[in-house]
Amino acid sequence: MAGDNMRSLFVTLLAAAALSSAATAAYAADAADSYPDKPIHLVVPYTTGGGNDTVARALAKSISVSLHANVIVENRPGANGVTAYEYVARADPDGYTLFMANTGSHAINPSLYKHLRYDPVKDFTPISEIAILPNVLVVSSKSNIHTLAELETYLRAHPESAMYGSAGVGSTQHLSGAMFSSALKIKMEHVPYKGTAPILTDLLGGRLLMSFANIVAVLPQIKNGDLVPLAVTSEQRVASLPDVPTVGETVKGFSAPVWFGLVSSKGVPQPIVAKLNEAVHQFVTNPEGKSQLAFIGAEPKWSTPADFAALIASDGRKWAKVVQESGATAE
Repeated sequence: MAGDNMRSLFVTLLAAAALSSAATAAYAADAADSYPDKPIHLVVPYTTGGGNDTVARALAKSISVSLHANVIVENRPGANGVTAYEYVARADPDGYTLFMANTGSHAINPSLYKHLRYDPVKDFTPISEIAILPNVLVVSSKSNIHTLAELETYLRAHPESAMYGSAGVGSTQHLSGAMFSSALKIKMEHVPYKGTAPILTDLLGGRLLMSFANIVAVLPQIKNGDLVPLAVTSEQRVASLPDVPTVGETVKGFSAPVWFGLVSSKGVPQPIVAKLNEAVHQFVTNPEGKSQLAFIGAEPKWSTPADFAALIASDGRKWAKVVQESGATAE
């Protein structure tokens, strides 16, 4: 009798679990079919005007057309973007809170911050890469340095001048410089600044020899001849500076591309992920999207969610080593 009761209870629980699973699947399917039926929020971890924000606004406009939805760009700066990352990680997994992820947020910060309250791999749903926007190594036109080889020669002859500026400790610019220093085996002093404007002032004033900088931030000074671009940190040359070589063309094995991508909170239903992935694909392949990215020096890049997840994981391991060797910490 007891055995029959146990079997009956087991069958009842199994049936309940099956019904619950079926109901959940049906709900997810219904949600995906109607998605989106309310505004989508695209969270940017920085202030307006930078490369991340510019790409986000162009993407939001494209998604609003392809998915027939109102896409609101929401800037949430603070703590090097950590505040925004944690906000998105806690959001409902319904695809209505998206995040403009980047190399810093998902590959560098986990090693830079000792007490980070999010995991870039476990706490987010990867959707797709969007673009590659490398940094560029620049010097003042007054320096009379025109190539990477000339810079290396100068640094070996004048080690006291081996200082480079960046937009802050732990930034991709800072760590690109650390990689460059290690590759050349030349000790370089990192000078952190609060933004690009003071870097430009010191570069043009002759108080700073060089800087790894965001292309969009220094492109006007490059075009007017105030700054000389020596190399970009990506693996390939970029359309906005086609005559500027990559660092890797001179320094074998050097590669420090900076990517932007789209993620959401953990657990977004796969059909919704597929819709968003296709929306990104439409953005990076249509002429208007390509033109908007090219305007800021970015190269369009689409990927599957699985490939994007693999990139986040591999880049995390790569930058963890750079952070450790540089001694950088944000806490």
